[in-house]
Amino acid sequence: MTNWALVIGINEYQRLRSLNYAVQDAEAVRDFLREEAGFEHVFYFSDNSPDEIAPDGSPQSTRPTYANLWSFLLDFFEEPYLKAGDNFWFFFSGHGIRYRERDFLMPCDTNSRAIENTAISINYVTERLRRCGADNIVLFLDACRNQRDRAGVGIGLEKHQGVITISSCSPKEVAYEIEEIGQGSFTYALLESLRIKGEGNCATVERLYQRLRHRVPAINNYYNKPQQIPYAVVEPATKYHFIVLPRYATLKDIETLKIDAFRAETENNYELAKQLWIQVNVAAAGSDVEAIEAIQRLAEWKVRATNSPQLTTSNKPTKPGRFKLPIIAISICGLAVISVLAVKKLLQDTSILSKHQLPLNGKVINGLLNEDDSSGIPLDKTYSDAYIFKGIRDQSVTIEMSSQEFDPYLILLNPNHSELDSNDDVSPKDWNAKIVVELPKDGYYTVVARSSVEGESGAYKLKAILKRNIP
Repeated sequence: MTNWALVIGINEYQRLRSLNYAVQDAEAVRDFLREEAGFEHVFYFSDNSPDEIAPDGSPQSTRPTYANLWSFLLDFFEEPYLKAGDNFWFFFSGHGIRYRERDFLMPCDTNSRAIENTAISINYVTERLRRCGADNIVLFLDACRNQRDRAGVGIGLEKHQGVITISSCSPKEVAYEIEEIGQGSFTYALLESLRIKGEGNCATVERLYQRLRHRVPAINNYYNKPQQIPYAVVEPATKYHFIVLPRYATLKDIETLKIDAFRAETENNYELAKQLWIQVNVAAAGSDVEAIEAIQRLAEWKVRATNSPQLTTSNKPTKPGRFKLPIIAISICGLAVISVLAVKKLLQDTSILSKHQLPLNGKVINGLLNEDDSSGIPLDKTYSDAYIFKGIRDQSVTIEMSSQEFDPYLILLNPNHSELDSNDDVSPKDWNAKIVVELPKDGYYTVVARSSVEGESGAYKLKAILKRNIP
């Protein structure tokens, strides 16, 4: 994994009120990324920063003018330098403004009467950064500074697909500099949070954001400044679980990412799934077997999808959390009965299940199967739900499904989506379904709860109990 960053700090403005500590904030972030976080390259633009070397080998001024910043973003990010799993952080400390429903960062020579021509839109920043090849883009914007005319109020409302954006304050607030600490309260809290080690660390976006929303107002209150609450926009929402500092990641962080990866994969969002699995493996120091197998599985699926156009996204579930398996039915005595071989084959070809988490303490889940959740595939009108649980090798799992309205059918799938076990009837006199099995390996197992007969629907109850066998 490679980590790069672009850090910008501006105190001296030609046409706007100058700031006191924006450059100090940027310097502190630059030094943290280089010396503590282990970033391989940090590009730095400030009032007095040295020249950078342009892609053509020539020196390029890093004074944060409109022309210099625009040209750097245009020229340097023309070709991808990074790859999937890599990170690129962007930090800006200075003035920002929301103008005509768009967010802008203000270089040192911005003219407030010509915002669109002299300020840089955050849309342009993210569009260029996404070209670098890294699939993890994080923006920290300390850009709503307390101007007398409050021209900087409102930045941070825009959403940028695939990008994590944390702004120093909510859209209707401004950010404050604290003379006593020689920094802005947001950047002070940001670096303080990133340095936390141990159980209470801020290794994930979610924990970092939660701490900033608590810590920044506390700092402002202590120094008698108005309220300032950081604001985040994260696209997609699973990026809240993104691990910003892998070296501090906990096992729980990794397990949460695995669940997100499985969900993305089963919803046919293969690019997101790949990103998440790569991050799981990075956080596990390259030794996570499930992640390695998943990355290989996704690569194989991509090859099959290229060679077989029918294995595309046409089988996506129509609603989150509920799906209908495209399983071929065979007719016995006038009833359509599910072919387990077809289940196994199709699940090996494509992951199409939208899964709920399955509690393993015997808690009863009340579910419902009906035609409103049908994907409309004509070969099979049998409705299904899916659940996922984390199992450990040699544990014994008991899963029971009952219904007063239809004949239940249970399927248990291995972590690689192959069939482990299935059951239609507990006995000739009991049409409910029950699976009792010993798990063969560690990993995430899928339980498919469905009806046995074509067209049957209604309410059902599902419960599971998981325990480790005693030698």
